[in-house]
Amino acid sequence: MDPNFRLLLSSKSDYTFPISILHHGVKVAVEPPQGLKNKLLTSFGSSGSGEVTEGIFMKENKGLSWRRLLFSLCFFNAIIQERNKYGALGWNIPYEFTSSDLE
Repeated sequence: MDPNFRLLLSSKSDYTFPISILHHGVKVAVEPPQGLKNKLLTSFGSSGSGEVTEGIFMKENKGLSWRRLLFSLCFFNAIIQERNKYGALGWNIPYEFTSSDLE
């Protein structure tokens, strides 16, 4: 076999496909970002659909400190939302943090 040969497969699983090819192959998956990155992308919304729009982020008469404060608040909110997967561990009172808390 030629060492430069590459085979790309995209298919549904099938019992007739040799499993040894899958075991020796490199798997590539395209998934949406998860975790903090996903939460921040949701907050800022690259298409302007997030809670924090470019107009809010770049407010007139507000300097760099405004943008830093706003990003820090969004980052804190993302951490709190991501923390929810651990349930009530470490919290005195369980509380469901949502995007409305950010607003």
